[in-house]
Amino acid sequence: MGNHKNKNKMVIVNGKTINTNGSNIVISGGKIILDGKEVALEDAKEINIEITGNVDVLNVDNCNQINITGDSNEVKTHNGSVDIGGNVKGSVSTHNGNIDCQDVGGNVSTRNGNIKHRKINQ
Repeated sequence: MGNHKNKNKMVIVNGKTINTNGSNIVISGGKIILDGKEVALEDAKEINIEITGNVDVLNVDNCNQINITGDSNEVKTHNGSVDIGGNVKGSVSTHNGNIDCQDVGGNVSTRNGNIKHRKINQ
């Protein structure tokens, strides 16, 4: 997967586009935090997240949908479906939602939802 900090990516949250080369993204309580820096988000009943490129860590409390076009080290959400076009080096999990991804180096888990992946590399 390489060094993600040097690769620019787009993070789109409910239509708001943020260009970043950050690698750690947290979305919690209606706030987005990119590598420790808060970015203002408008209030919304439903949160949809799209990341064009790779991301090291994505941690989200509640959302409707997460789409990542690249690879990731780890993706966690409490509520929300996850679609990863690339591979996951570590684990991907959601409490409530579906997971669709390629190869996974760690675990894939959901309590309420379906899991579709190519293979788990353990």
